Amino acid sequence: MTHEIYRINLPLPLRMGRVNCYLLQNQSGYFLFDTGGKNNRVELLEALEQHGCKPGNLILIVLTHGDFDHIANAAYLRNLYGAKIAMHPDDAGMAEHGDMSWNREHGKLPLKLSGLLFGFGKGEKFTPDLTLEEGADLSEYGLDAQVIPIPGHSQGSIGIFLGESGDLIGGDMFDGSQDPALNSIMDKPNVAKQSIDKLKGYPINTVYPGHGRPFQFARFLENYFLFWVRHQTVLCLSNSENVRKIRKSSTDDRPVSAISFLTEDDLVHLGRCLSFNSLHHQTPLEVRHRG
Repeated sequence: MTHEIYRINLPLPLRMGRVNCYLLQNQSGYFLFDTGGKNNRVELLEALEQHGCKPGNLILIVLTHGDFDHIANAAYLRNLYGAKIAMHPDDAGMAEHGDMSWNREHGKLPLKLSGLLFGFGKGEKFTPDLTLEEGADLSEYGLDAQVIPIPGHSQGSIGIFLGESGDLIGGDMFDGSQDPALNSIMDKPNVAKQSIDKLKGYPINTVYPGHGRPFQFARFLENYFLFWVRHQTVLCLSNSENVRKIRKSSTDDRPVSAISFLTEDDLVHLGRCLSFNSLHHQTPLEVRHRG
């Protein structure tokens, strides 16, 4: 089933940047991914109307995570359009209690105060109609899509993979404001790394991030791997034993775990990139994407 995705780019309060919602249209109707903040409700309604989305033809409101700049209009739109709200249960408490710190380990106080900034009051709180967990299939609602939990930014962050086109609605796991990158705000960076590793197993073409412009997933992976190579090289080269191990891995291709955060395959490639053995003829910055 073919579809069109419309990016609705809305301003955040106090000139803090912009946030994306995505309106998908197919033969079944319309599906809205994220809803922006209360401060941009008028702009959102105008954009929905412009693309032909009206009360009665919006089927689902799918929330990629529970931050207020993504969910603050969900309850209002459910009442106005008659659409159901769907999100992962691990972030549902943010919407129900009006607390962005509900399932997070870091930044508790600023997150608790964020309701004032984004205008998330009693009228914005809600309980989702549907909970979306690993492998949830949205075909019964007329959407050929699969739900992929991608925790890291929040515990209940999800990606929506549109298999036929290879599109991924990625929420705040990603940021396309400049070069494709991970969002700079991660509650659990190690868990985010695991989520990216999971996404590598899907034939993803285009990523639609929560902030910034859509981008090719292959381009993101190139940037992502280079980032970790640079970051982990600094840590690795502070230990002479790690240097010795990388030299060995670059000559005999045996995977070793000199750096705990990278996989063994990543480490072998890191050794090659660092050019400890001239037979590979690579410079330190010649990093290749290994899908």
